[in-house]
Amino acid sequence: MKTYRMRPALAVSLVAAAALVSGCATTQQLEELSKRLDAAQAEAAAAKSTAEEALNEARSAKGLAEDAAQCCVDTNAKIDRLFHRSQMK
Repeated sequence: MKTYRMRPALAVSLVAAAALVSGCATTQQLEELSKRLDAAQAEAAAAKSTAEEALNEARSAKGLAEDAAQCCVDTNAKIDRLFHRSQMK
């Protein structure tokens, strides 16, 4: 069974909407919710930035690994050619 986590910004927005609908939210409560929403959005932006950096690093590592694999294939082919050449003599 899958469980779903609610995003912090969505949770804060839902609480703010519920407070406004119920009519019991004070200006101070709304300001606090606004601050929490801003903090959650900043945290999400930082997480997105970190994820983008990690993706770029992974792409770079993948490229290096592909280059290394191709080098191995080329080296093996060269060794095979040298071996066959030595067998012909």
